[in-house]
Amino acid sequence: MHPQLNSLAEKLNPFVPFGADKMVAQLIISNNIHLTLTRQRTTKIGDYRPPQKGKGHRITINKNLNKFSFLITFIHELSHLTCWNDFQNKVLPHGTEWKNHFKRHMTPFLNNNFFPEIILNALIKYMNNPAASSCADINLMKSLQMFEPDDGLKNLEELEENSIFSLDGNKIFKKGALERKRYKCYNLTNKKYYLVSAIARVKKIEKTD
Repeated sequence: MHPQLNSLAEKLNPFVPFGADKMVAQLIISNNIHLTLTRQRTTKIGDYRPPQKGKGHRITINKNLNKFSFLITFIHELSHLTCWNDFQNKVLPHGTEWKNHFKRHMTPFLNNNFFPEIILNALIKYMNNPAASSCADINLMKSLQMFEPDDGLKNLEELEENSIFSLDGNKIFKKGALERKRYKCYNLTNKKYYLVSAIARVKKIEKTD
């Protein structure tokens, strides 16, 4: 047993599902990962950077994620690392090679010891063809959102058409019609239209007389 395994697992315990702490710690140690937990970022929930300029493998993950999202994100970024070890930059970031690595790393966690049934079922379907982001899978994203604390936000699809809402805390939009899986929304600041995901977390702005 690595001398740092237990102490690292203890530090990870608040961020990962029950029973996953030592498994994740072992993956960090065996792959020589420098893991950084960051404040919430609106543009990404995690990333991987390969060794360069004397620095080793680096993974960052938003520390505000719930435990199930955190574990999925860690495995996502770990798969970039092991894929880079095998192929460097010779393959697509989320191509077949990455998908195979992701499936291999996720398999030991793909059971109800680590995930509630509703997340597990969505995750198993997602694993058939994992995308660049778990956020791209509506069913998986919805199941993960069920375990988020109540933050006063709603999915965009829950608002009525023509509702006014804020996105990322500062961009103000009017909700328009559904186009496939996204809503055509009008930005009230720059007067432009944007397609916004149906499951984007937004804050409804009540109209005042």
